[in-house]
Amino acid sequence: MGEKRRRNGTLITQGGLISAFSIGIALLALIRQIPITNMIGDEGSGYYCGAYELYMVLLFLTAYSLPDALGKLIGVRINRGQYKNANQVFRAGLFLCLIAGILLGGILFLLGNGIAEHMLYLPLSRLALQCLAPALFFALLASAFRGYFQGMGSMMPTSASRLLGTVIQFVMCLVIGYMVFSYGEKAAVILNDASYGPAFGAAGASLGIAAGELFALAFLLLLYSAYNRTFKKQMIRDTTKNSEEFSQLFGLVGITMLPFLINGFLLHCNVLLNQMIYNHGLISKGQAVLAEEFGIYYGKYHILTGIPIALLTVMAGNFLTVYSRLITRENYHHARRLFVDGLKEILVVSGIGTLALMLLAGPLVELFYKGDSVMAIKMLRMGSIAIVFYGLALLTAAALQGHGKIWFSTITILAGLVIQAVLLKVLLGVTELGIYSVVIANIVFPLVIFVGNLLFLKKCQE
Repeated sequence: MGEKRRRNGTLITQGGLISAFSIGIALLALIRQIPITNMIGDEGSGYYCGAYELYMVLLFLTAYSLPDALGKLIGVRINRGQYKNANQVFRAGLFLCLIAGILLGGILFLLGNGIAEHMLYLPLSRLALQCLAPALFFALLASAFRGYFQGMGSMMPTSASRLLGTVIQFVMCLVIGYMVFSYGEKAAVILNDASYGPAFGAAGASLGIAAGELFALAFLLLLYSAYNRTFKKQMIRDTTKNSEEFSQLFGLVGITMLPFLINGFLLHCNVLLNQMIYNHGLISKGQAVLAEEFGIYYGKYHILTGIPIALLTVMAGNFLTVYSRLITRENYHHARRLFVDGLKEILVVSGIGTLALMLLAGPLVELFYKGDSVMAIKMLRMGSIAIVFYGLALLTAAALQGHGKIWFSTITILAGLVIQAVLLKVLLGVTELGIYSVVIANIVFPLVIFVGNLLFLKKCQE
């Protein structure tokens, strides 16, 4: 009788326990920024934003793309009974992560001063950048073990380690952040510079991120040591004669990562790119770079709009799982029906999120945050419509990936970044909108991606 249109429920519930983990991880990662912002202030949030977003770009460039690629390569060999070759793939991935972790972590730590001053135009954000260097190293190593378990056919270690790591980060960001912030306030009095308190607070919160990544790595190592005994027995029974060369596998892991790597990098450099253009725009006009303004955008507008967007991201992932299966089976009729149903669900959820933030902007900001509320309320009322466009962009990108056209999605993301960057530069140069220019650019970015994805999808269906 074919596939039932909604046999697995809504896009929110289709992923089951893994979906619940994903939603929990995304929400915790966003919500922790609320108490951090209240603790270190809008200025501290501005320092934290640049450092953390650069860390996240590097993370998506490496650690977030590796488990899928590594899991795919290991899984193919496990299905063939080639346990020795699967172990070789894992070792190649682990070696790749070790080298990347040392290089990228070293860059953050050793070149943090230059990055903070010449890229972010916020010299004091160097403290947070340097504190995130070990976090990047731990996260990269953890990603290799996540890929190992995904190759074995289990997503639970990946989800559980990320959830536990995020919980630890939530706690440690506040505990370490408060301790270092208090020290920074004392240093600010001695150095006669009030900015040191918020900057130290941002550094403390960054150390909390490193603590969470270390805990997640330790958890995965325990699971690996327990399972590896069974895996060694399977390798002993493996009679595969064609042993794959380590050097070849090293290159194969990198090639398999490439499409995931590029898409992840482009999609998640949005906030970092906006901050760099915004700060450079202020300098070009002879104005002082104020960390507070972008701190309000990031710590309040970006976080509150990010909550429904996180839910939409999980929905798009669940849609992709079912949609790609239908396309593989050439069940195009049911695939089209699923796409229409998914579009309706995305519009409902994103529409509710947009209206809620527009209408309740004042009460929500005053409930959750201390400090400046007027600017944050204006941003939410002006820019919450971006939630709808992000939902549509995520769903259409998932549909393209389901058709095996991930590179089309890459083109639309790149187009969105270019148009957003040009628009932001123009707005900063010819208007007095200031930080609100960033809000407008953030609306245009997903809109361009959605329109581009839709045009490519039309080609796929012809």
